[in-house]
This record gives sequence, C-alpha cells and structure tokens, in this order.
Amino acid sequence: MTDTGTVKDKVELDRVAFYGRTLGEYQLFFGFDHEKFAGKRALDCPAGAASFVAEATKLGVDAVGVDPLFGLPAESLSGMGVADVAHVLEKVEEAPHLFKWDYYPSTQVLKAYRLTALRRFLHDYETGLAQGRYVHGALPGLPFPDGSFDIVLSAHFLFTYSDRLDYNFHMKSLMELCRVSRGEARVYPLLGLDARQPEFFGDLLSDLGRKGITAMVEPCGFEFQKGSSTRLILSC
Repeated sequence: MTDTGTVKDKVELDRVAFYGRTLGEYQLFFGFDHEKFAGKRALDCPAGAASFVAEATKLGVDAVGVDPLFGLPAESLSGMGVADVAHVLEKVEEAPHLFKWDYYPSTQVLKAYRLTALRRFLHDYETGLAQGRYVHGALPGLPFPDGSFDIVLSAHFLFTYSDRLDYNFHMKSLMELCRVSRGEARVYPLLGLDARQPEFFGDLLSDLGRKGITAMVEPCGFEFQKGSSTRLILSC
C-alpha cells in the first residue's frame, strides 16, 4: 500500500465514477451463474465501465448494459474511464483501513483489474452499441418495458453514493429495477463510501415490503470494502 500521509474516514469521490468490474467479480458479488442464464436476458444497471456485458455475451447470455454515458464516443468513455480509475485509486489510498487487502493485495493489483474491465468493455462497446447491448438511460427511469429481463444486477451505485442520493431516490430506483425484471434484482454492496450502511436502509426494506417487493439480505462471500459481505435480493 502507498502511504499518502493522510488518512480519511471515507472514500471522498467528487463524482459518480465511470468505473467497472469484470464478469468474475460480478459472479462473486451477485452469485451470478452464466450457465443458468444462458439464452436469458440480464441487465447491468448502471453498467459504467464494467465488462460484464461483453464477457457474458460471449458466454451466451443476452446481456444489456444501461448507463447515462452510453451513446458517447468510445474515445470519450476511454478518457473518462482512465481518469476515474486514477481518481478512485487515489481516494482509496487515502482510506486504506476501510478495505481488506486479500483479493486485491495492493492498489496496483486493483488498478490492473479496473483497467482490464475497461479494456474489455471498450473492445465491445461500438459493436454492442450498434447491436443494442449498450443503452442510454439512468435510474430511476429506465427505457425498458415492464418485465424485460430475467435478472437485473446493480453494482456500486445504489447505497455506495448514499451521501448524495437520498431515500426517495433509492426507493424509486429499487422499484424501477424490479419493474423491468421478471425475476430478481440483485444489488451490491450495501454500504456507503464511509463503509457504513445508510441510516435509511432498514426503513427502505420495510417500505419495499409494504409495496409487495420481498427484500432479503444474504451473504455473498466477497468483501473488499470492510463490512461489504452481503448483497440485497429483491423478488420482483
């Protein structure tokens, strides 16, 4: 780990990062089994620079990613992705005590994972955009009909940015993820950038239940951010 001389109590990101993970990481976060979903529709929302869609498509999943930045030129997304990897890693290095350094033993290894995801995404982006795999859109209003997907995955956006996205945004967004799913929606992680669960988390799950959406927290067997070893499963 790099000693920056300054230790923070949260990862102080100044924007929602265009930053992505690989299929292998999604399998750990979500318990996603590509063989089970071969020939079925899966949504990554918001997809960011993740390579899930590119990799899952090659394995026979009808995968779609939606993000407010999709539609921009690949060159622009490449520049944003590289800049945001640097930005996030700088901020992670200011709060290393908030993370478990076993899966990623150093920030250099973490950087390699992020740039791998970005590279795989960019390799597929222009073709995938033309073929409809990458769709412009944003929570809490997605451009898909009801029940469009067999499963919906949402990583490192909801709860992660709860310092700037409130209860109402989360409620509308989780209901929207369920609207476009005909099966489940899975969300990971359940902590903010300070490695704490948002104060509204309990109320959110209770209120979802009152709206007919079953919400269950289950262990996921992965923990980089300390305490982030659970995912949320919504039965839609």
